[in-house]
Amino acid sequence: MHKKHLCPDFFAHKKRGAYSYGITVDVGDTEMIFLTGLAALDEWGNPVYPGDFTKQTEYIFGKIRDLLGEANATVNDIIRVVIYVTDIKKFDDVAKIRDRYLMDTKPVSTLVEVSGIVKEGCNVEIEVTAIKDK
Repeated sequence: MHKKHLCPDFFAHKKRGAYSYGITVDVGDTEMIFLTGLAALDEWGNPVYPGDFTKQTEYIFGKIRDLLGEANATVNDIIRVVIYVTDIKKFDDVAKIRDRYLMDTKPVSTLVEVSGIVKEGCNVEIEVTAIKDK
């Protein structure tokens, strides 16, 4: 099995610990792409748009797009999405952004309410799995 770690410049200085922001795995004529859960954090690790579920979701999907781009993939290659929120009542705010990015793809999607995200002020975290042809 051949795998490649993804770490675009935006994330490069934040590498720490035993994890990757993303990994591509060669599976014959396709590649699977696994992205870690991403929260709305700037390059210094500070929350972006604290408390605003809509803007945080938009910001995170931008980072997902960047990471997928490093693997020569797009949001259209996403097959699975897991979204963590600190308030399930904000589902509609998150779903509007998710739907705008993924309406053509319609991946499987899971929404989970959690008591907290990586840093106070972060209210949304999203992880995705994608598959693309080589």
